[in-house]
Amino acid sequence: MLLGARSRRRTDGVKKRLVIGVWEVAPGIAVLRIKGTVAKWDIDSLTAAVDGLFARGIYRIAIDLGGTDLVASGVFGCFFTFADQASRNGGQVVFAAVPDIVRIVFERLGIIEMFHFAADVDSAVKELAAGSKK
Repeated sequence: MLLGARSRRRTDGVKKRLVIGVWEVAPGIAVLRIKGTVAKWDIDSLTAAVDGLFARGIYRIAIDLGGTDLVASGVFGCFFTFADQASRNGGQVVFAAVPDIVRIVFERLGIIEMFHFAADVDSAVKELAAGSKK
């Protein structure tokens, strides 16, 4: 079920689009798919998408980064907030299909062990589903 999608054309000369799609793939489990370059000015759109899930009581979220080519360092602060909020409500955030260019940022910031990762979205959803049975 598609819960929402946002798309915004860049005005800074970069002709890429950030596209955020949200789907509930199983009861209480959602996929947040991000495509494009995620810049600091996209934080509000990203936060609104995740807050929409939290408002619906969905705290198990797979964040699909497979379509991203760059994530600004400020966005990683949002990732901490999302993971913390999910955890405090019995859920989890799992990052899926993380490109090497983005994984390197997790590593260089020294935060890679603080998050959960899966090779692809299907694996992330399976991990989230298994966690709900514990």
